[in-house]
Amino acid sequence: MDRARSLLAYAAAALAIGAAGCIPPELTTSASGHAGAGGGTSAGGTGGGFAGGTDGGSGGTTGLCAPDPCIAAGGTCVSGACLFACAAADACPTSVACPPGMPCRVECSGLRSCVAGVDCAGSTACDIHCSGMKSCGDAPAIAAFACPTSGGSCHLWCEENEACDADVTAGSLGVSVVCEAPNSCHTLTCHGDCGVTCGADSACADLSCKGGPCDLQCAATGSCGAVSCDGAACAIDCGGAASCAGVTCAAACSCDVTCAGDACASESNCPLDTAGAGPCSAGAGCASSGAGCATCSG
Repeated sequence: MDRARSLLAYAAAALAIGAAGCIPPELTTSASGHAGAGGGTSAGGTGGGFAGGTDGGSGGTTGLCAPDPCIAAGGTCVSGACLFACAAADACPTSVACPPGMPCRVECSGLRSCVAGVDCAGSTACDIHCSGMKSCGDAPAIAAFACPTSGGSCHLWCEENEACDADVTAGSLGVSVVCEAPNSCHTLTCHGDCGVTCGADSACADLSCKGGPCDLQCAATGSCGAVSCDGAACAIDCGGAASCAGVTCAAACSCDVTCAGDACASESNCPLDTAGAGPCSAGAGCASSGAGCATCSG
Protein backbone atom coordinates (compact mmCIF):
# COMPACT_ATOMS: atom_id res chain seq x y z
CA MET A 1 0.00 0.00 0.00
CA ASP A 2 2.84 2.40 0.90
CA ARG A 3 4.52 1.66 -2.46
CA ALA A 4 1.25 2.32 -4.30
CA ARG A 5 0.86 5.67 -2.54
CA SER A 6 4.49 6.53 -3.37
CA LEU A 7 4.00 5.78 -7.08
CA LEU A 8 0.82 7.85 -7.16
CA ALA A 9 2.60 10.76 -5.49
CA TYR A 10 5.50 10.49 -7.95
CA ALA A 11 3.13 10.51 -10.95
CA ALA A 12 1.28 13.53 -9.57
CA ALA A 13 4.54 15.42 -9.08
CA ALA A 14 5.69 14.66 -12.61
CA LEU A 15 2.42 15.89 -14.07
CA ALA A 16 2.59 19.04 -11.96
CA ILE A 17 6.09 19.83 -13.25
CA GLY A 18 4.93 19.33 -16.84
CA ALA A 19 1.92 21.56 -16.28
CA ALA A 20 4.11 24.28 -14.79
CA GLY A 21 5.95 24.59 -18.08
CA CYS A 22 9.31 23.29 -16.87
CA ILE A 23 9.31 20.52 -19.48
CA PRO A 24 8.92 21.37 -23.19
CA PRO A 25 5.94 20.00 -25.15
CA GLU A 26 7.96 17.26 -26.85
CA LEU A 27 8.64 15.70 -23.45
CA THR A 28 5.05 15.88 -22.21
CA THR A 29 3.04 14.68 -25.19
CA SER A 30 2.43 11.13 -26.35
CA ALA A 31 1.90 11.95 -30.03
CA SER A 32 3.04 9.39 -32.57
CA GLY A 33 6.12 11.43 -33.46
CA HIS A 34 7.60 14.88 -33.99
CA ALA A 35 9.93 16.46 -36.51
CA GLY A 36 13.46 17.66 -35.87
CA ALA A 37 15.09 20.39 -37.94
CA GLY A 38 18.21 18.30 -38.29
CA GLY A 39 16.51 15.47 -40.12
CA GLY A 40 13.32 13.48 -40.07
CA THR A 41 10.85 12.42 -37.44
CA SER A 42 10.87 10.21 -34.40
CA ALA A 43 8.01 7.75 -34.39
CA GLY A 44 6.54 7.17 -30.96
CA GLY A 45 4.44 4.09 -31.68
CA THR A 46 1.96 2.60 -29.25
CA GLY A 47 2.91 3.56 -25.73
CA GLY A 48 6.10 5.14 -27.02
CA GLY A 49 5.57 8.82 -26.25
CA PHE A 50 7.14 10.81 -23.43
CA ALA A 51 4.10 11.36 -21.21
CA GLY A 52 3.47 9.78 -17.83
CA GLY A 53 4.43 6.52 -16.15
CA THR A 54 7.57 4.47 -16.25
CA ASP A 55 6.72 1.74 -18.75
CA GLY A 56 6.83 2.42 -22.49
CA GLY A 57 4.40 -0.38 -23.27
CA SER A 58 4.58 -2.38 -26.47
CA GLY A 59 5.54 -1.25 -29.93
CA GLY A 60 7.13 2.10 -28.97
CA THR A 61 10.48 3.23 -30.34
CA THR A 62 11.08 5.89 -27.71
CA GLY A 63 10.07 4.08 -24.48
CA LEU A 64 9.75 5.81 -21.13
CA CYS A 65 12.05 6.45 -18.19
CA ALA A 66 12.88 3.43 -16.00
CA PRO A 67 13.56 4.75 -12.48
CA ASP A 68 16.25 2.30 -11.32
CA PRO A 69 18.78 2.74 -14.18
CA CYS A 70 18.00 6.47 -14.42
CA ILE A 71 18.69 7.05 -10.71
CA ALA A 72 21.78 4.83 -10.85
CA ALA A 73 23.14 7.08 -13.62
CA GLY A 74 22.50 10.20 -11.53
CA GLY A 75 19.20 11.30 -13.06
CA THR A 76 15.54 11.52 -12.05
CA CYS A 77 12.49 10.34 -13.99
CA VAL A 78 10.34 13.36 -14.88
CA SER A 79 7.46 13.19 -17.36
CA GLY A 80 8.79 10.03 -18.95
CA ALA A 81 12.37 11.24 -19.49
CA CYS A 82 15.52 10.71 -17.44
CA LEU A 83 16.38 14.24 -16.32
CA PHE A 84 19.89 15.39 -15.37
CA ALA A 85 19.96 18.83 -13.71
CA CYS A 86 23.45 20.37 -13.83
CA ALA A 87 22.52 23.61 -12.09
CA ALA A 88 25.62 24.70 -10.15
CA ALA A 89 28.93 25.94 -11.51
CA ASP A 90 31.02 22.99 -12.77
CA ALA A 91 28.17 20.69 -11.69
CA CYS A 92 28.83 17.94 -14.27
CA PRO A 93 32.58 18.12 -15.02
CA THR A 94 32.63 14.74 -16.80
CA SER A 95 30.43 13.70 -19.69
CA VAL A 96 26.81 13.07 -18.68
CA ALA A 97 26.08 9.44 -19.57
CA CYS A 98 22.39 8.99 -20.31
CA PRO A 99 21.15 5.46 -19.61
CA PRO A 100 20.22 3.51 -22.75
CA GLY A 101 16.71 2.62 -23.84
CA MET A 102 14.88 5.73 -22.62
CA PRO A 103 14.49 9.44 -23.41
CA CYS A 104 17.07 11.75 -21.86
CA ARG A 105 16.93 15.44 -20.96
CA VAL A 106 19.96 17.37 -19.67
CA GLU A 107 19.66 20.89 -18.24
CA CYS A 108 23.00 22.72 -18.09
CA SER A 109 22.11 25.93 -16.28
CA GLY A 110 25.27 26.60 -14.27
CA LEU A 111 28.57 28.19 -15.30
CA ARG A 112 30.59 25.54 -17.20
CA SER A 113 28.05 23.04 -15.87
CA CYS A 114 28.31 20.52 -18.75
CA VAL A 115 31.78 21.40 -19.99
CA ALA A 116 32.53 17.81 -21.06
CA GLY A 117 29.26 17.26 -22.94
CA VAL A 118 26.61 14.55 -23.03
CA ASP A 119 26.58 10.97 -24.34
CA CYS A 120 23.06 9.94 -25.24
CA ALA A 121 23.98 7.58 -28.10
CA GLY A 122 21.94 4.79 -26.50
CA SER A 123 18.94 6.98 -25.65
CA THR A 124 15.66 6.83 -27.51
CA ALA A 125 15.52 10.65 -27.69
CA CYS A 126 17.73 13.42 -26.34
CA ASP A 127 17.14 17.06 -25.41
CA ILE A 128 20.00 19.21 -24.09
CA HIS A 129 19.54 22.78 -22.85
CA CYS A 130 22.70 24.87 -22.35
CA SER A 131 21.41 27.91 -20.48
CA GLY A 132 24.45 28.72 -18.32
CA MET A 133 27.45 30.84 -19.33
CA LYS A 134 29.96 28.60 -21.11
CA SER A 135 27.79 25.72 -19.94
CA CYS A 136 28.47 23.35 -22.83
CA GLY A 137 32.13 23.82 -23.61
CA ASP A 138 34.66 26.49 -22.72
CA ALA A 139 37.34 26.80 -25.41
CA PRO A 140 39.86 25.33 -25.69
CA ALA A 141 37.83 22.66 -23.86
CA ILE A 142 35.30 21.40 -26.41
CA ALA A 143 32.20 19.57 -25.17
CA ALA A 144 31.35 16.35 -27.01
CA PHE A 145 27.72 15.46 -27.70
CA ALA A 146 26.64 12.08 -29.08
CA CYS A 147 23.03 11.77 -30.31
CA PRO A 148 20.84 8.64 -30.35
CA THR A 149 21.97 6.05 -32.88
CA SER A 150 18.73 4.06 -33.05
CA GLY A 151 16.13 6.40 -34.47
CA GLY A 152 15.54 8.94 -31.70
CA SER A 153 15.28 12.71 -32.13
CA CYS A 154 18.10 14.94 -30.87
CA HIS A 155 18.02 18.64 -29.97
CA LEU A 156 20.74 20.91 -28.59
CA TRP A 157 19.71 24.38 -27.45
CA CYS A 158 22.47 26.95 -26.80
CA GLU A 159 20.62 29.58 -24.82
CA GLU A 160 23.28 31.69 -23.10
CA ASN A 161 26.17 33.92 -24.12
CA GLU A 162 29.23 31.83 -25.04
CA ALA A 163 27.41 28.52 -24.57
CA CYS A 164 28.29 25.53 -26.75
CA ASP A 165 31.89 25.25 -27.82
CA ALA A 166 30.98 21.81 -29.03
CA ASP A 167 31.66 18.79 -31.18
CA VAL A 168 28.32 17.16 -32.07
CA THR A 169 27.80 13.71 -33.57
CA ALA A 170 24.35 13.40 -35.10
CA GLY A 171 22.31 10.25 -34.65
CA SER A 172 20.36 8.25 -37.22
CA LEU A 173 17.68 10.96 -37.43
CA GLY A 174 20.15 13.83 -37.39
CA VAL A 175 20.44 16.64 -34.88
CA SER A 176 18.91 20.09 -34.50
CA VAL A 177 21.24 22.71 -32.97
CA VAL A 178 19.82 26.13 -32.08
CA CYS A 179 22.33 28.86 -31.22
CA GLU A 180 20.05 31.55 -29.85
CA ALA A 181 22.33 33.68 -27.66
CA PRO A 182 25.04 36.19 -28.70
CA ASN A 183 28.42 34.53 -29.24
CA SER A 184 26.93 31.08 -28.67
CA CYS A 185 28.32 28.11 -30.62
CA HIS A 186 31.59 30.02 -31.05
CA THR A 187 33.35 26.84 -32.14
CA LEU A 188 30.93 24.22 -33.43
CA THR A 189 31.70 21.08 -35.41
CA CYS A 190 28.83 18.88 -36.54
CA HIS A 191 29.27 15.34 -37.84
CA GLY A 192 26.48 13.73 -39.86
CA ASP A 193 22.98 15.02 -40.61
CA CYS A 194 22.83 18.46 -38.99
CA GLY A 195 20.39 21.35 -38.94
CA VAL A 196 21.97 24.43 -37.33
CA THR A 197 20.23 27.75 -36.68
CA CYS A 198 22.52 30.66 -35.82
CA GLY A 199 19.87 33.10 -34.66
CA ALA A 200 21.77 35.59 -32.47
CA ASP A 201 24.40 38.24 -33.20
CA SER A 202 27.87 36.79 -33.72
CA ALA A 203 26.68 33.24 -33.13
CA CYS A 204 28.59 30.40 -34.83
CA ALA A 205 31.87 32.24 -35.32
CA ASP A 206 33.59 29.07 -36.51
CA LEU A 207 31.24 26.40 -37.89
CA SER A 208 32.22 23.14 -39.58
CA CYS A 209 30.08 20.42 -41.15
CA LYS A 210 31.65 17.02 -41.70
CA GLY A 211 30.47 13.90 -43.44
CA GLY A 212 26.72 14.42 -43.74
CA PRO A 213 24.01 16.73 -45.06
CA CYS A 214 24.11 20.10 -43.33
CA ASP A 215 21.41 22.77 -43.36
CA LEU A 216 22.71 26.06 -41.93
CA GLN A 217 20.59 29.13 -41.20
CA CYS A 218 22.79 32.19 -40.56
CA ALA A 219 19.99 34.63 -39.76
CA ALA A 220 21.54 37.16 -37.36
CA THR A 221 24.04 40.00 -37.73
CA GLY A 222 27.59 38.70 -37.96
CA SER A 223 26.54 35.09 -37.56
CA CYS A 224 28.52 32.27 -39.16
CA GLY A 225 31.82 34.13 -39.25
CA ALA A 226 33.53 31.21 -40.96
CA VAL A 227 31.82 28.15 -42.43
CA SER A 228 33.54 25.01 -43.65
CA CYS A 229 31.79 22.17 -45.46
CA ASP A 230 33.95 19.04 -45.50
CA GLY A 231 32.77 15.82 -47.12
CA ALA A 232 29.16 16.94 -46.78
CA ALA A 233 26.29 18.28 -48.84
CA CYS A 234 25.65 21.76 -47.45
CA ALA A 235 22.82 24.24 -47.85
CA ILE A 236 23.90 27.56 -46.31
CA ASP A 237 21.45 30.47 -46.02
CA CYS A 238 23.35 33.66 -45.16
CA GLY A 239 20.44 36.00 -44.44
CA GLY A 240 21.88 38.09 -41.61
CA ALA A 241 23.78 41.33 -42.12
CA ALA A 242 27.51 40.68 -42.49
CA SER A 243 26.93 36.96 -41.97
CA CYS A 244 29.11 34.25 -43.51
CA ALA A 245 32.32 36.25 -43.67
CA GLY A 246 34.03 33.25 -45.22
CA VAL A 247 32.55 30.07 -46.70
CA THR A 248 34.80 27.18 -47.73
CA CYS A 249 33.23 24.33 -49.68
CA ALA A 250 36.31 22.99 -51.45
CA ALA A 251 35.97 19.58 -49.80
CA ALA A 252 32.17 19.46 -50.02
CA CYS A 253 30.12 16.86 -51.88
CA SER A 254 27.80 19.68 -52.92
CA CYS A 255 27.25 23.22 -51.73
CA ASP A 256 24.36 25.67 -52.09
CA VAL A 257 25.09 29.08 -50.57
CA THR A 258 22.59 31.95 -50.58
CA CYS A 259 23.95 35.39 -49.69
CA ALA A 260 21.67 38.35 -48.86
CA GLY A 261 22.73 42.00 -48.69
CA ASP A 262 26.31 42.35 -47.47
CA ALA A 263 26.62 38.71 -46.41
CA CYS A 264 29.46 36.55 -47.72
CA ALA A 265 32.00 39.38 -47.74
CA SER A 266 34.88 37.21 -48.91
CA GLU A 267 34.86 34.91 -51.90
CA SER A 268 33.34 31.50 -51.31
CA ASN A 269 35.06 28.37 -52.44
CA CYS A 270 32.93 25.76 -54.22
CA PRO A 271 33.61 22.01 -54.50
CA LEU A 272 36.74 21.04 -56.40
CA ASP A 273 36.37 20.84 -60.15
CA THR A 274 37.04 17.37 -61.52
CA ALA A 275 37.11 18.75 -65.09
CA GLY A 276 40.08 20.99 -64.33
CA ALA A 277 38.33 24.21 -65.36
CA GLY A 278 38.26 26.00 -62.02
CA PRO A 279 36.60 25.60 -58.61
CA CYS A 280 33.30 27.21 -59.64
CA SER A 281 33.11 26.04 -63.24
CA ALA A 282 30.12 24.57 -65.04
CA GLY A 283 32.14 21.39 -65.53
CA ALA A 284 32.08 20.82 -61.77
CA GLY A 285 28.33 21.36 -61.62
CA CYS A 286 28.77 24.60 -59.70
CA ALA A 287 27.70 28.12 -60.65
CA SER A 288 28.82 31.15 -58.68
CA SER A 289 26.54 34.06 -57.86
CA GLY A 290 28.21 37.15 -56.47
CA ALA A 291 30.33 36.14 -53.51
CA GLY A 292 28.51 32.88 -52.90
CA CYS A 293 27.89 29.59 -54.67
CA ALA A 294 24.28 29.52 -55.80
CA THR A 295 24.03 25.85 -56.69
CA CYS A 296 26.47 22.98 -56.62
CA SER A 297 25.51 19.46 -57.61
CA GLY A 298 28.73 17.56 -58.11
